[in-house]
Amino acid sequence: MTPSEALQLDGRIVECVWNPETREWHFLKERDDKDLPNSSYTYQRVQRSIDDGIGEQELLNWAEAPDVLSIPGPTKFILNQH
Repeated sequence: MTPSEALQLDGRIVECVWNPETREWHFLKERDDKDLPNSSYTYQRVQRSIDDGIGEQELLNWAEAPDVLSIPGPTKFILNQH
C-alpha cells in the first residue's frame, strides 16, 4: 500500500494481515460493519500472539482444555486456510 492509499483510509477501521516474511501488516478490507476499532489491549494481545508464534494446533489444544470457560450458546471456530 502506498502512503497516498493509506491516507485515504485515515480515520477508518480496517482489517489487516501480518506477513511474517516481510514483517509488515497488509491491508485486507475496510470494516464498515464496525463503529469502533479494537482496544489497544486487544491489539497488544494479538501482537503478543504473533510474536509468540502460536500455531493452529496450540490454539485448538487450548480451546479443548477442560479449564477453558465455556461460552453459552452456539460457538464456532473458523480457521483461515491460507
